[in-house]
Amino acid sequence: CWCHGRRKFFEAQTTAPDEAAHAIALMRKLFRVEHEAKVRGIVGTDAHLSLRIERSKPVVDDIFAWITDARPKVLPKSPIGAALGYMDRPRSRLELFLSAPRVPLHNNASERRLRVIALLRKTSLFFGPPRAGRLYAGLFSLVATAVANEHEPTEYLADVLIRAQRATTDEELDALLPDRWSPPT
Repeated sequence: CWCHGRRKFFEAQTTAPDEAAHAIALMRKLFRVEHEAKVRGIVGTDAHLSLRIERSKPVVDDIFAWITDARPKVLPKSPIGAALGYMDRPRSRLELFLSAPRVPLHNNASERRLRVIALLRKTSLFFGPPRAGRLYAGLFSLVATAVANEHEPTEYLADVLIRAQRATTDEELDALLPDRWSPPT
């Protein structure tokens, strides 16, 4: 994730301020493009992808060219070396946002949701029999996915629980998943 890479360069500022500042400035350009897409209301669309290809791709190429040039000049275990190494290893994953408009530049939302899941894991230990904890975890996952897809959870569950009882095929059940569900008209 670009946020983790940026964080590693922030940590490296004490030992390599110029290199870290250069990397942070380059990454800031990527986040500015995302901000512009948000302001224009095109996030997740083909127009967003076009904007990324036009404005972000050259920056990403500059970042990786700079990393390739800078890595041999620093100690691998130094803070700047660790930051450069972190950014160089998952290059294909870091470039994924350039091929799919719905892939965010950062994973902040995922990390926020995972924090909740970690708390849930601890809480579900005290639900009684093991099956109760698993059922609660499944229900929580369904509700969290509905929220992530911008559905009101109560409305979603009220509709889905009734429609799921009448479903006779896998396709009918798949249509009730939060990313495919649409409210009744």
